[in-house]
Amino acid sequence: MIEVRIANRADRLPIRHMLELNSHDISEFWDMELDCAGSYRINSA
Repeated sequence: MIEVRIANRADRLPIRHMLELNSHDISEFWDMELDCAGSYRINSA
């Protein structure tokens, strides 16, 4: 079963990792660069 809910603070790191993986996947097509820590820069609010 799939559960859909509003993300909370505890979900922030796993979501960031999923966005990082997605950024890696699309970096072949979009001009994206790694930062000094080896991560794609993802703006978070």
